[in-house]
Amino acid sequence: FQLNNLTRGTTFATGVADNGIYYANYSTDFSSFGVGPLSAAASAAIAQLPNNVTYVGFEDMRDGDYDYNDLIFAFSPVVATPAPVPEPASLALFGMGLLGLGLIRRQRG
Repeated sequence: FQLNNLTRGTTFATGVADNGIYYANYSTDFSSFGVGPLSAAASAAIAQLPNNVTYVGFEDMRDGDYDYNDLIFAFSPVVATPAPVPEPASLALFGMGLLGLGLIRRQRG
């Protein structure tokens, strides 16, 4: 995982070390970042996610305190469910109904 700060021209990445120090860290346990519990609103929102959550924490400076809790994102793979497509028979029946209504209106008019 990588975060590019375009304004400062810096990059923070997991799995890439500079003198053995990583600038981003990830975990499936939010408490591993040591910032206390999530807010009630954040906990409720994350509980709604359908899959496992991965938290990615970034260090704000290359020579910071390396606690990786300065900026934390929660990621969850979400699969979009496609809208149901009407069956051809349903469409044909609907079309026949519209045609019938049109014929009835024409006969009365």
